[in-house]
Amino acid sequence: MENLTGKTILIVEGSSLAAEALRTAFIRSGARVYVTGKVLTAFDLVNRIHFDGAVVDCVLHNEAFELCEELRDLGVPYVCCNAPHRRQGMPARANDAAHAVWRLAHMLSRVDEDVSEQVPVGQTQRELRTQ
Repeated sequence: MENLTGKTILIVEGSSLAAEALRTAFIRSGARVYVTGKVLTAFDLVNRIHFDGAVVDCVLHNEAFELCEELRDLGVPYVCCNAPHRRQGMPARANDAAHAVWRLAHMLSRVDEDVSEQVPVGQTQRELRTQ
């Protein structure tokens, strides 16, 4: 299981089944999770909260393109995923959710490595982000 303790993750998912599986998987990894099924609500959250990463449902199509651009402009790593078919069983949904956690955790670890290389001696990453 990946460790995302202290990370804040946004999940924008059109399927309530997938959203619950993703929410559970990210919480188990230690992340603080915000879930919405609406892109407009996601924009509101992104404007108010600093997210370390995001998961965006591909099924949201055109609505999600602008959100992905916004996340990219803010430097928030994100992964896109497909909502499971309604007939897909819970084990398969849990497996897909665990894979999304793994993918985002690895993206975040690379971001953290890049940032730590740029932090001046005596300055923490958090101090660097707030400047």
